[in-house]
Amino acid sequence: MIDPNDAGIKQQINYFIQVEQSYLGKYQQLHTRSRDATGQLIVAGVTEGVKAIVADLFSSPLAGRFAKGFTKNYFRQDQQKALATQENNLDAQHRYIVQSALGLLQSVSVKKAHMKGVNSTTLVERLNKAQGFSRLDTRIKRTVTVLKGIIARAPCVGLRGN
Repeated sequence: MIDPNDAGIKQQINYFIQVEQSYLGKYQQLHTRSRDATGQLIVAGVTEGVKAIVADLFSSPLAGRFAKGFTKNYFRQDQQKALATQENNLDAQHRYIVQSALGLLQSVSVKKAHMKGVNSTTLVERLNKAQGFSRLDTRIKRTVTVLKGIIARAPCVGLRGN
């Protein structure tokens, strides 16, 4: 028997799943852009230009090669900083959704036969376990898997609001 509140709970969990999937898409876009061939060609062109200018300015091919390496490292570090900043923002958004989902799961219970008390700890433990991975994309994927698993088991087991 499913409580009338279950539809609202399932709807909220589905919303969390959709948001997490959009975060995963954003994460994949960030990492695709970092390997973008056009951007790499632009960096290569700029570094070659810097190499030529410095080599002419100082009349030394060695100075030109040094300037090229310096410029290439500068662009690489700048790109890595921007990627890290965007990843940190995405991570913060992911953590917020996880906290919201944890709040929801703490307020519901798995309905089982012969059970009198609240059993939200099982659901919370599943979601917390998904957060134990270091890579952001892995945490997002595991979170989606856990939330989908909760939804999939909900008709059999039943969720009820506390």
